[in-house]
Amino acid sequence: MNSENSLLDEYYACIAEQLSISDTMREKAERAYGSVGEWLDKDPNHPTHIYTQGSFALGTVTRPLSGDDDDYDIDLVCELPDMSLLEPRVIKHTVGNRLKSHGLYSQKLEPEGKRCWTLVFDEFHMDILPCTPNSIWSQDTSITLTNKEPNGSYTSKTSNPKAYQTWFENRMGERLFDARKKRYDANRIAYSSVDKVPTFSVQTPLQMAIQILKHHRDIMFEGSDNAPISIIITTLAALSYQQTEGVFETVRSVLKDMTSHVQGSYGDYWIPNPVDSMENFADRWNENPAKAKAFFDWIEAAQRDLVDKPLGITGIHRIADVLSGPLNKSVIGRATTSFGNSLTERRQTGSLYVTASSGIGITGARQATTVRDHSFFGA
Repeated sequence: MNSENSLLDEYYACIAEQLSISDTMREKAERAYGSVGEWLDKDPNHPTHIYTQGSFALGTVTRPLSGDDDDYDIDLVCELPDMSLLEPRVIKHTVGNRLKSHGLYSQKLEPEGKRCWTLVFDEFHMDILPCTPNSIWSQDTSITLTNKEPNGSYTSKTSNPKAYQTWFENRMGERLFDARKKRYDANRIAYSSVDKVPTFSVQTPLQMAIQILKHHRDIMFEGSDNAPISIIITTLAALSYQQTEGVFETVRSVLKDMTSHVQGSYGDYWIPNPVDSMENFADRWNENPAKAKAFFDWIEAAQRDLVDKPLGITGIHRIADVLSGPLNKSVIGRATTSFGNSLTERRQTGSLYVTASSGIGITGARQATTVRDHSFFGA
């Protein structure tokens, strides 16, 4: 970790903490999708395999712009292992009909989507993806999903969310990821071993950096259909990550490198799925060039807003002022309060230091002077 930016790293971690859904809401979501999965699995005619995918599985869920614990998505995969030879329409409606047969879920069920069935709960949406295993081989985790076309016909497409999650976990770095899992497990009794701690419970610098990047995207493109999609941000950030241990330094390093992983050029962009080279995450860029332009505009804005401006300022309150626009004033306000409380505690214990060159407090930095305890927050 770059000691000159240690407190920026900690401050950005506080920001990510404010962007995460609460433990209470996460546990409520777990209970909800557990109940839905149990209902689907109890279908006497069609056994299922239910698991999460997307940001909830990866630990990169961000609160909506309101800042409340509401209106976020949970993505579930519903594998039907005994239906691999059936038509896509039959597979899709087997899951839909099962949901319609439940008194509560039938009331919460949205009209059929392109690939998913959606249940709308008070605090979140649950997208359920009907699919079948793509292979009889146990080591192959790829799936075949159904795709409803605009003309009403159904086609098939392959995906591999389990392999993507494994790839993402590997990109976080085995040493750092395992250390965070052990730290989480040490403070909880819900899991019987470290191996069973889910990815969404672990907060590594990469996960937190992605949350901040996605939140910046949400604010910049509020109401726009051209916002860079989360899978592109997540994939390019993970490809660019070099196991940096600080959150600010991770934001800084991945933004510098993300565009280098975009292949091709105007009209022929290619961002391959790292676990399926035949899938192009940037396919819509080639259909709508405005989406590609929006991505590169966002990278430029994120670099300016999240890296260049904060680096040029001394004092967390001044940095907070700079970040309040691109990252939401209420989020930054809560993060600053949390950060200030942490600094006060360390001042009181004599473990806070400051370097003459940066003017920013450093914990445990060399060539630093101890900051004496005082009763106000002025770092």
